Amino acid sequence: MIDKFTVNINKTRLNSLSMFFSINGRCTDTCKDTYFLRYIGFDNKNNYLEQINAADTLAQNNNYGYFRVKNSLCLPAQTDTELYILRFEKFLLYPDQLDFGFKFLNNSLNTLLKDNFSMALELFKKTKNGVTDSIVKNFGIKLLFWIDKYFPILFSNESLPLRSPKFIYSGNIKEQEYIFLYLLACTGCDVLYLNPTTDASVNQNLLKLSQILICSNKQAVEIPNIKQPNPNSVSKSRPAESNKSKNSMDLHIMQSGENTSNKIRIPPKLNVSKPTRQRFILEYEELAKIASSVVMISVYNNKKECFKTGSGVMIGSEGYILTNFHVVSGGSYYGINVENDENSYFTDELLKYNQDIDLALIRIDKRLIPVNIYTGEAEIARGQKVVAIGSPLGLFNSVSDGIVSGFRNINNIPMIQYTAPTSHGSSGGAVLNMYGELIGISTAGIDEGQNINLAVSYKNIIPFIKGFIKQR
Repeated sequence: MIDKFTVNINKTRLNSLSMFFSINGRCTDTCKDTYFLRYIGFDNKNNYLEQINAADTLAQNNNYGYFRVKNSLCLPAQTDTELYILRFEKFLLYPDQLDFGFKFLNNSLNTLLKDNFSMALELFKKTKNGVTDSIVKNFGIKLLFWIDKYFPILFSNESLPLRSPKFIYSGNIKEQEYIFLYLLACTGCDVLYLNPTTDASVNQNLLKLSQILICSNKQAVEIPNIKQPNPNSVSKSRPAESNKSKNSMDLHIMQSGENTSNKIRIPPKLNVSKPTRQRFILEYEELAKIASSVVMISVYNNKKECFKTGSGVMIGSEGYILTNFHVVSGGSYYGINVENDENSYFTDELLKYNQDIDLALIRIDKRLIPVNIYTGEAEIARGQKVVAIGSPLGLFNSVSDGIVSGFRNINNIPMIQYTAPTSHGSSGGAVLNMYGELIGISTAGIDEGQNINLAVSYKNIIPFIKGFIKQR
């Protein structure tokens, strides 16, 4: 018998729009990580609209669970209302027999959905002043309808999905719709609220249920409509038996293959067929936000004395941090500082190292937001722009920009030469391309020259970390 399924919401902090679209929360047989983000304003209008359009296109081309709606959710037709009234009244009499038109294959997920339905009703009662039984009933009817209409689109296995379903709501929103978004997040879907001008005008206690990212520009932007499945085309009486077909699944993140009852399948880590990946050129402000995925490493000896510091890069959500071997060598244990986190994380887990290519992998007991790693779609070119992030001289997560100035073989090891200013303490830090992808680990600088710095190339990074992270 499988344990009760649970969902963790916003376990880590999202710091950009592209991060929301790309993130795929951890999933096990009993637990799923999801995200509920309010993205208010924008940094760059063109980039803002391009990222939304690219996410729409990616979802359509790869047919994974995705829905975007503007200003309001659809409502049941008058002819359907009576059915939902009867179902809600039955729920009031027999809560344990609550029946949705939509059903997961996994019974533990159906139990979770029922619990979340009751939770949403209680949340509505607590946050709505002067609520009456009639008002609660009207909200319950809407919830039943929204679950029937949107869940079959989001939680479907027709597309061999490799990522979590995404629900995007833009424009003005009411409290009832906001609670439904929270219900989605509590049931395994990543949720994004977009408003280029102002935050959602709902109860403050409801706002605490999501994380917020406020951008510098706040002005009206027309977000275009998207051609997508019509939720009203879904049968209102979708029987449970139909969900046993090959076109049904437990959660959107499951892979194709034989259905296994009471088990959520997890995408394989490596060597999977990957859908076309949309990449966005980022503004420097967006690239600087990736600093939250670069850490400062303090190296301690057996006398508990810190005798050197360096940098490291989050390369896996399970706590994996990539750095230089020369940063961690000689240490008995390590102290890790993460941006916007007052805690220090200590570890002696040196999982892997290679002195020849100057790479090492350590792990801390913390969920992380990893940096995307460049996979070599095209050769890196001399003159292309790069950004370096590290902690030179203990100055936590300094950001500098420059260009790729050359390619060197040091002891038969391919290195990227770049001009972004770096200093002692930056070793182990990230060198990124303009897509925010890791192309190298900063490893050395030539003191006699100006801005002559070297990084271990992604060509050595990829085989070194193989098996520790999921392939994109």
